[in-house]
Amino acid sequence: MDFERIAALEYVDLYVAPGFADVKVRPGYHSPREEVPADLSSEIEDLRKALLERLSEVGSPEFSFRMGGKLHRVTAMTTAEDALTFVLRRASDGVRSLASLNVPKHVRAAAVDRGLRGLVLVVGAQASGKTSTLMAMFCERMRALGGVGVAIEDPIETDGLAGLHGEGRIHHYSASRHQGGYAEQIIKSLRHGADAILMGEIREPAAAQIVLREAANGSTIFSTAHAASIPEALARLCDFFPNTADGRAMLAHSLRFMIHQDLESSAKGSLLRCTTLSLQGADAKRIQQKIIDGRFSHIEEEIADQRKKALMQPA
Repeated sequence: MDFERIAALEYVDLYVAPGFADVKVRPGYHSPREEVPADLSSEIEDLRKALLERLSEVGSPEFSFRMGGKLHRVTAMTTAEDALTFVLRRASDGVRSLASLNVPKHVRAAAVDRGLRGLVLVVGAQASGKTSTLMAMFCERMRALGGVGVAIEDPIETDGLAGLHGEGRIHHYSASRHQGGYAEQIIKSLRHGADAILMGEIREPAAAQIVLREAANGSTIFSTAHAASIPEALARLCDFFPNTADGRAMLAHSLRFMIHQDLESSAKGSLLRCTTLSLQGADAKRIQQKIIDGRFSHIEEEIADQRKKALMQPA
């Protein structure tokens, strides 16, 4: 059963729980919630059974699932009543271009900079479009520079990523916990001879430590993390290390470009807002020292200064 009628609904997230099913209509903070139409109740129940079966097969609370020909990322959560709720997030239709995302021009310049060796990080809240921006930057780099790229997700939630992008080719792999998670897959990717690596999200100490170490050693790695601001993201990354001083030093020498973004919902849709920090220019050593010293709040001064200089550049 392909559940085409359910997949035809307008939603970003679909919540399937015992006794009800809801959709979140648009991305963004406090976007509208609606109930799934009652005439789909029997199909929702069939979907729930299919998800339970898939959960049993994969043995992981997060997995990929196709419905109506569309890829979904599924998260299974246990409620206070010891029942299961499934949250299905619909993947976008292929990888969007940076131009369509309306990001600042210096974001594209960073993505295609042949001299960029280190960590490129996109941060923001849940459903802020981090993954879309990350994928667009990664594919833009492969199209412009060619070579071999490796993309790792847990679970796979992006269609159209694997294959040729200009003169480059992207290999797309799953980083399930049963296969060693992100850390193991990054090690394998480095043996793969990849020119650039995309890791879906930094969310655990082992992955954070290996990403920062390999980026500091010169690997080009793109990833995302949850944070309300660039300074907060920097502090959180350091907390993944047993010794935060070591984390600050590793982060200072691995980070090359950072984007914080959020989506503002309106009647006309969602508006993307970006804040960036580059460690590729003449101010890089000063920013690195602030990170080493843990003066994360002072990074806002650097962000403001870079923003001012970007505005003064010719269009």
